[in-house]
Amino acid sequence: MIYQLVITMSLKKEEDACIKSMDLTEDWDAWLDRLRSGVKTAEKLGMSEERIQKVGKRLADHLSKSVCASTPEEQLMKDLWNVASEEEREAMTSVFFKLLDKREN
Repeated sequence: MIYQLVITMSLKKEEDACIKSMDLTEDWDAWLDRLRSGVKTAEKLGMSEERIQKVGKRLADHLSKSVCASTPEEQLMKDLWNVASEEEREAMTSVFFKLLDKREN
């Protein structure tokens, strides 16, 4: 009985932590706009596209390990990232940056 309660409390803490970490991405459009703005700032500061994409890949690595998916779509993205090879992750990052560029138009 006590063991069950401890496990339930532990899972609740993990769930709460995941929900709190997802607050950053609650509004997908606003989050994409903030990322696009950050990319534009990095470009203005002279950061190369290659370097920006490396930083983007590191961010995706971090999100994949640290943030719990709250929708089936987020879980799909996390699952795809986790099974992808390094080369595939680089391609996914490149495609994501194309999505950010398209939002500008």
